[in-house]
Amino acid sequence: MGVLKESYKGNDVDLRRIMAQYDDGMHAVEARKKEERESQRDALMSKLAARKRMKEELNREAAVAMELNKISESQVKISKHTRISLWQLAESLIESISDFEFVVL
Repeated sequence: MGVLKESYKGNDVDLRRIMAQYDDGMHAVEARKKEERESQRDALMSKLAARKRMKEELNREAAVAMELNKISESQVKISKHTRISLWQLAESLIESISDFEFVVL
């Protein structure tokens, strides 16, 4: 304040008014900077939270897909096993019928 006072040729009342305006302006600038930082931080935190939710959703979808693949593979194995069993049953029935002697009355 001393340098400003020496370079200013007005009275003390004007100098105090000018210094008060300067201080008010500096406080307003600092408040805007703080609000902007908080706003940027909030936006960043929101993006990070959305990214985390997206990653969790993708992990859940991958787990469901893996489980569905396991179920599909087990159904294919069961289906193949069932076809083989039915084929073997049919063959054994054909053999038993061919071994059967028909008696005509």
